[in-house]
Amino acid sequence: MAGFRPGEFTPNQQTFIVSLKVKNPNDRTLPVNGATYALELEGHEIANGSGDLDRQIPAFGEEVVDVEVNTQLLDLLRKVPELALTGGGRWDYRISGILKLAGGYLPVPFSYDGEVEAADLMRLMMSR
Repeated sequence: MAGFRPGEFTPNQQTFIVSLKVKNPNDRTLPVNGATYALELEGHEIANGSGDLDRQIPAFGEEVVDVEVNTQLLDLLRKVPELALTGGGRWDYRISGILKLAGGYLPVPFSYDGEVEAADLMRLMMSR
């Protein structure tokens, strides 16, 4: 995950923009035309999404791809107290999903793990 920022906020739904660094270890261009994905904090799925991407990841190259993930604000707020008690100020995250390739090639699963400062994430969520 290369970045995380708030998107559109409505009373019922919160959208975040997650920037993913997609690496292509192959000797040919990787034609990505869509993805499905889910975002977890401390083992709790808090957001998911899917969308069209229409990207060409160069051979042995990488590109940052922005994807929208959606969460129901009330569901997220219900999980905050439990999340606040875990992680000692840092939360483990995982973003996983499937890249859909153009031309009918097999889908490519992905999964990335890391840590995020709880205070930074909460500040982002409440900044709107």
